[in-house]
Amino acid sequence: MTPQRYYKHAGERGCRIDIEITTRSNERVIVEVQTSRDGKMLHRNLFAASRVFAATARPGTTAAQMAERMPRVIAVNLLDFAVREDNRELLQPVKLMYGKPPHRVTLGRFAVYNVQMPRVPEAAADFSDRL
Repeated sequence: MTPQRYYKHAGERGCRIDIEITTRSNERVIVEVQTSRDGKMLHRNLFAASRVFAATARPGTTAAQMAERMPRVIAVNLLDFAVREDNRELLQPVKLMYGKPPHRVTLGRFAVYNVQMPRVPEAAADFSDRL
Protein backbone atom coordinates (compact mmCIF):
# COMPACT_ATOMS: atom_id res chain seq x y z
CA MET A 1 0.00 0.00 0.00
CA THR A 2 1.61 3.25 -1.13
CA PRO A 3 -0.06 6.60 -0.44
CA GLN A 4 -0.60 8.70 -3.54
CA ARG A 5 0.23 12.30 -2.75
CA TYR A 6 -0.87 15.29 -4.75
CA TYR A 7 -1.32 19.03 -4.21
CA LYS A 8 -4.52 20.73 -5.26
CA HIS A 9 -3.79 24.24 -3.99
CA ALA A 10 -0.74 25.85 -2.48
CA GLY A 11 -0.51 24.77 1.14
CA GLU A 12 -3.23 22.11 0.84
CA ARG A 13 -2.04 18.52 0.84
CA GLY A 14 -4.18 15.50 0.04
CA CYS A 15 -3.63 11.78 0.16
CA ARG A 16 -5.35 8.70 -1.32
CA ILE A 17 -4.86 5.17 -0.12
CA ASP A 18 -6.21 2.41 -2.32
CA ILE A 19 -6.68 -1.15 -1.13
CA GLU A 20 -8.09 -3.97 -3.25
CA ILE A 21 -9.28 -7.14 -1.55
CA THR A 22 -10.61 -10.40 -2.98
CA THR A 23 -12.98 -12.08 -0.54
CA ARG A 24 -13.49 -15.82 -0.07
CA SER A 25 -16.63 -15.56 -2.19
CA ASN A 26 -14.56 -13.91 -4.98
CA GLU A 27 -16.03 -10.44 -4.48
CA ARG A 28 -13.66 -7.54 -5.09
CA VAL A 29 -13.67 -4.80 -2.46
CA ILE A 30 -11.82 -1.62 -3.35
CA VAL A 31 -11.27 0.86 -0.53
CA GLU A 32 -10.14 4.42 -1.10
CA VAL A 33 -9.45 6.89 1.70
CA GLN A 34 -9.94 10.43 0.43
CA THR A 35 -8.88 13.44 2.50
CA SER A 36 -9.82 16.15 0.00
CA ARG A 37 -12.43 16.53 -2.73
CA ASP A 38 -11.54 14.89 -6.01
CA GLY A 39 -13.92 15.00 -8.97
CA LYS A 40 -12.41 11.85 -10.48
CA MET A 41 -13.21 9.53 -7.57
CA LEU A 42 -16.21 7.87 -9.29
CA HIS A 43 -14.17 7.56 -12.51
CA ARG A 44 -11.54 5.57 -10.60
CA ASN A 45 -14.28 3.36 -9.11
CA LEU A 46 -15.64 2.66 -12.61
CA PHE A 47 -12.16 2.01 -13.98
CA ALA A 48 -11.43 -0.51 -11.23
CA ALA A 49 -14.72 -2.30 -11.99
CA SER A 50 -13.88 -2.33 -15.70
CA ARG A 51 -10.58 -4.10 -14.94
CA VAL A 52 -12.50 -6.86 -13.13
CA PHE A 53 -15.01 -7.03 -16.02
CA ALA A 54 -12.24 -7.26 -18.64
CA ALA A 55 -10.53 -10.06 -16.70
CA THR A 56 -13.55 -12.29 -17.44
CA ALA A 57 -12.90 -12.07 -21.21
CA ARG A 58 -12.17 -15.26 -23.10
CA PRO A 59 -11.81 -15.68 -26.87
CA GLY A 60 -15.25 -15.59 -28.47
CA THR A 61 -17.20 -14.44 -25.40
CA THR A 62 -19.77 -11.68 -25.59
CA ALA A 63 -20.06 -8.73 -23.24
CA ALA A 64 -23.22 -10.29 -21.77
CA GLN A 65 -21.33 -13.52 -21.00
CA MET A 66 -18.52 -11.51 -19.43
CA ALA A 67 -21.05 -9.64 -17.26
CA GLU A 68 -22.53 -12.95 -16.09
CA ARG A 69 -19.09 -14.15 -15.00
CA MET A 70 -18.09 -10.85 -13.41
CA PRO A 71 -17.73 -11.11 -9.62
CA ARG A 72 -19.37 -8.47 -7.46
CA VAL A 73 -17.28 -5.29 -7.20
CA ILE A 74 -17.80 -3.09 -4.14
CA ALA A 75 -16.06 0.28 -4.01
CA VAL A 76 -15.91 1.88 -0.56
CA ASN A 77 -14.81 5.51 -0.46
CA LEU A 78 -13.98 6.69 3.06
CA LEU A 79 -14.29 10.46 2.81
CA ASP A 80 -12.95 13.09 5.17
CA PHE A 81 -15.66 15.43 3.86
CA ALA A 82 -19.38 15.34 3.12
CA VAL A 83 -19.85 14.45 -0.54
CA ARG A 84 -23.51 15.54 -0.26
CA GLU A 85 -24.02 18.54 2.00
CA ASP A 86 -27.80 18.21 1.49
CA ASN A 87 -27.85 14.72 3.03
CA ARG A 88 -27.00 14.08 6.68
CA GLU A 89 -26.62 10.30 6.40
CA LEU A 90 -23.31 8.58 6.99
CA LEU A 91 -23.58 6.15 4.07
CA GLN A 92 -24.21 7.36 0.52
CA PRO A 93 -24.77 4.36 -1.82
CA VAL A 94 -24.23 4.97 -5.54
CA LYS A 95 -25.67 2.70 -8.24
CA LEU A 96 -25.77 2.95 -12.02
CA MET A 97 -29.43 3.30 -13.02
CA TYR A 98 -31.41 3.66 -16.22
CA GLY A 99 -32.52 7.30 -16.47
CA LYS A 100 -36.00 6.57 -17.86
CA PRO A 101 -38.80 4.35 -16.50
CA PRO A 102 -38.76 1.62 -15.65
CA HIS A 103 -35.84 2.67 -13.43
CA ARG A 104 -33.58 -0.31 -12.78
CA VAL A 105 -29.99 -0.86 -11.76
CA THR A 106 -27.93 -1.39 -14.91
CA LEU A 107 -25.08 -3.39 -13.41
CA GLY A 108 -26.12 -5.09 -10.20
CA ARG A 109 -22.67 -6.54 -9.58
CA PHE A 110 -21.14 -3.08 -9.13
CA ALA A 111 -21.82 -0.86 -6.13
CA VAL A 112 -20.19 2.21 -4.64
CA TYR A 113 -20.55 3.25 -1.02
CA ASN A 114 -19.40 6.73 -0.03
CA VAL A 115 -18.87 6.92 3.72
CA GLN A 116 -19.01 10.54 4.86
CA MET A 117 -16.75 10.43 7.93
CA PRO A 118 -17.79 13.92 9.20
CA ARG A 119 -21.29 12.44 9.66
CA VAL A 120 -20.09 9.79 12.17
CA PRO A 121 -20.92 11.80 15.34
CA GLU A 122 -24.54 12.34 14.25
CA ALA A 123 -25.14 8.92 12.66
CA ALA A 124 -27.43 6.43 14.34
CA ALA A 125 -26.22 2.84 14.43
CA ASP A 126 -27.72 0.96 11.47
CA PHE A 127 -26.77 -2.67 11.06
CA SER A 128 -29.41 -3.49 8.43
CA ASP A 129 -27.07 -2.93 5.46
CA ARG A 130 -24.83 -5.90 4.64
CA LEU A 131 -21.89 -3.54 4.07
